[in-house]
Amino acid sequence: MKVLIIEDENAAARRLEKLLSEVEPEAEVVQRLDSVEASVLWLKGNPQPDLILLDIHLADGASFEIFEHINITCPIIFTTAYDEYAPAGIQGKCSGLPAQTHQNQRTGCCY
Repeated sequence: MKVLIIEDENAAARRLEKLLSEVEPEAEVVQRLDSVEASVLWLKGNPQPDLILLDIHLADGASFEIFEHINITCPIIFTTAYDEYAPAGIQGKCSGLPAQTHQNQRTGCCY
């Protein structure tokens, strides 16, 4: 499985990569990006991955802006530390949003 990580905080990106290797050892991180602009450029020039781990709040804006430029067809797992971004997902930015999340006690990550 090829995975794209879009996260502007290096520590968080490393945690995501570590968690991914624990739950899916065969997964390959094809790229780590840190902005809306870099993500749009990368997605325009490369085949879509099998999965995107996408931080909602990036240094240059909300990651929802990426969808204004690219039609993403692969599954996306949104990640964020900000509760206020959840309603944007619920209001039509993504489909299949789980009704509840579960926090991993060891890692602090929600899924």
